[in-house]
This record gives sequence, C-alpha cells and structure tokens, in this order.
Amino acid sequence: SLQFFGDCPALVEHMRQVAGDRVTAWGLDGGFHRGPFPVDEFATDDTTAAADFDMAAEESGRTEAAGPAYSETNVQEAGVDEGDVVETDGEFVYVADHSGVRIVRVADAEVVATLDAPEGGHELLLDGSRLAVITSQWNASADTVVSVYDVGDPTNPALTNRDHLEGSLLASRAIDGTVRLVLSTSFGQRLPFVTPGQFGYDEERALERNREIIATSSADEWLPRRFVEDPNGAFGPMEPALDCQLVGAPDTFSGLGVTWIATFDIDAADAPVGSAGVVSSGSIVYASPDSIYVANQYWVPGPVILADAPSAQVEAPTGPPPTVIHQFDLLADEGDGLGATYVASGTVEGGLLNQFSMSEHNGDLRVATTVEDWSPNGSGSESFVTVLRPTDGELTAISSIGGLGRGEQIYAVRFMGDVGYVVTFRQIDPLYVLDLTDPANPVLEGELKIPGYSAYLHPVGDGLLLGVGQDASEEGIPLG
Repeated sequence: SLQFFGDCPALVEHMRQVAGDRVTAWGLDGGFHRGPFPVDEFATDDTTAAADFDMAAEESGRTEAAGPAYSETNVQEAGVDEGDVVETDGEFVYVADHSGVRIVRVADAEVVATLDAPEGGHELLLDGSRLAVITSQWNASADTVVSVYDVGDPTNPALTNRDHLEGSLLASRAIDGTVRLVLSTSFGQRLPFVTPGQFGYDEERALERNREIIATSSADEWLPRRFVEDPNGAFGPMEPALDCQLVGAPDTFSGLGVTWIATFDIDAADAPVGSAGVVSSGSIVYASPDSIYVANQYWVPGPVILADAPSAQVEAPTGPPPTVIHQFDLLADEGDGLGATYVASGTVEGGLLNQFSMSEHNGDLRVATTVEDWSPNGSGSESFVTVLRPTDGELTAISSIGGLGRGEQIYAVRFMGDVGYVVTFRQIDPLYVLDLTDPANPVLEGELKIPGYSAYLHPVGDGLLLGVGQDASEEGIPLG
C-alpha cells in the first residue's frame, strides 16, 4: 500500500532518502538531461486564436449536431474515450499528424480548418463542441501541452485555453467530458545536478555536490509544475501542479520520479489540477469507467551500492521483477467529478504486454502477465491470469490460473465480460479461452493452435473474435 506523508517536509525527507541513496557523480539518470521546463520555442503568435480566445473562453455548454449514425474511434472500454490521432463527430473528422491538426468535412473530404497546435506528437479527445489536443513536445523538454478548442463551428475553431504540465504523457482518457492525463516526471530532470568535468568537478567532488543538492532540496524542486500560456504565447507564473498531501510512496522502491494524474473539465477554461501522485516510474495505464490503474515493473539496475550502506550491495536481479499496480477511484469525489482517490495497491508476478492486459469487471481487476525465464533457452517462461480484489488498501489475489504458453510470451489479450482471451507465441500461436464467471475459480475452457500469432483481438459479435497479426512458419519465423 502507498504511504502518504501528510505534509511537504515529510514527503521531501522521503524523496531525499531514496534519491540520496542512489545518486552518482552523474546525477540520478546517468547524466541524461532533457531540456528545461519551460522553453519558449513552442510559443505561438497565431492572431486568429488570440482574437477568439476571450470570447470562446466565456462560452459554455455543448452544441452537438444531430447527424447520422457513425462509428467512433476504437477504445478498450465503452464510455472511456482514449487519446487518438483521429476523432470524429460524424460530420467532421479531426486528424493529427506531424503538420498539426486538420479538420476535414466528411461530405466532400475538404480541409476546412487547421489548428495552431504546438509542434510534437498529438493525442485528440473530442467531447461535443470541445476538442482537447494533448501535445508531447519534440524539443526533448519534459513538457506536455494541453490545448482546448471550441469546435462548435468546425470551420472556425477557436482556442479557449492552453496549459503546460511538467512530465511525459503516459495516457489520456475522457469520461463524460472529464479528461484525465497520467504523466511521469523524473527526479533526474528536476534538480540541478553536476557532472565530472563540469565547473572543475572531478568524480569525487561531483558526487559530493550532488548529495548536497539533494540534502538541501525543497518540495518545489521535486514535485511537478504547471503554467498557463496566453494566446500571444506569453507564459504565466510557474506553480506546483500537485499538493504534497496527494502524493504517496510504495513500500518497495519503484523508481526515481513521480507518476501523477491531472484532471480537467473539457468544457471549462480552468487549468488541469493534480489529483493524485505516486513516487514511482509509471509505465502502463488502464482506465475503466470507475477507476484508473497505473502499473509499473521497475527493473533494478545492478549491482548497486547504496550510498548510506556501501557494504549492503544490491545484486543484479536473477529474474524479472514483479509488476506493481496502483488503483485510483474516479467516483469517490462526487462533488465536482474531478477526483482521483487512491484505493489500493498490489503486485503480480511477471510483466504486462500493454493496457489490454488489465480489465476491471464487477469490482475485480483481471491481469494477464508473462513470467520470463532468463535461462539461455527461455523454455521456462509461463503466462498467468490473476484476479485481484481491493481489500483494506491492498489489491489481493483471489485466484490465478497459469500454465499458459509455456516457453512463450503473451502477444495479445482481450477481456470481454466473463471471458478472457490470451494469445501466446514462440512457434505456434495458441489462443486460450478462459471462463472467468467465478472470479475465485477461473477455468481454461479451450485453446486453438495455428501458425503465426494475433497481436490484437477484437469482438465482432455473434460469437466471433477477430485476430490481427502475422503469419509465421512452423519454426516460428514471422513471414510478414
């Protein structure tokens, strides 16, 4: 379970300890340093956006057109929109690529407008007359830009607000107009560490100075920040994005950073607010209509000598570490609907393939993992499906079924109601079908072996499952 410290001094003391034990003469990440936050290269001087900014910011409500039926973008869970490079309302298609975001009219395929999105990779979330463009900067800064546009008239879109959040984007989700972003910030990017050869430091002096920097650090130097960018490209004041009271730390060290959840109402002009944080390096995010789960499989580099106990050397691991999963409730704060309240944490053996490896059903979390065999032939690898249930702050395993794809790895997973499908592959593709009707007693109902593998599974109705992947030879070599 996560430990919450209650105030900034206690949280900072914890961060100083975990970082001080692991800092080197090159800092906390081997000397890798991303650009400062903020940078001014991505400011925009778009005059049209500036002219429409104030007017659009005052507008509220949605103007949903009653157009013909249309298919939405593909998502894992019904009712949980996922950031994508394409969104549509049936009459217009919003497309993000390297050149920005274009709005295309379906009737004649004409580009009717182009948005002034910052340069970078984009994810789009559309809700009624509002379009959120979440941009991961190409300038190597730890900067995620959130731009919200009024697209009530798609031929004349207007920027309503633009905010900068410190951290790398892990996932974006939207439920009933409430957007939640999961980001990860690195301690190594926040503190002004020195390196050997810099300012005359040798390795010994650099290590001493870096320990001093950690020992005298404050909360503002550890926690993620945010600021507002006005329509003329000017930056507002920097401020903390997350309160100390909302940050918890796991019992087991899980990385030198903070994984945090930012929340905002897509219809409002308010800045995103930090809802929850974990002292951890998050990696995979899954969201149901009720919860967000953040998973992390922290690979300990080794051997490692802790600074405060040189004799207590941490040996390099002989096998893969477990995966730690943290659950946050999205419904607990019903006052404004913007909460993300910590519920429980748990571990499962092995690693996850992707977000489809997790699925919430009737309050339980089903997780598919592969425990890899690090021996030369790898024949001992095995996959599992484990059912976790939140109990007194812990995600407790109530059942597990293993023996799936011995000597193989998971290539695709899909949970649908009481049924789970798992594809493993090394030479021949077994598709396993699991009956999860009784979560305490999962049953392997059947399997199908065919050459090649499916990398994605999708239900198409009438008892049919679509698998998309690659053909392979009988020796397990993909044929393209």
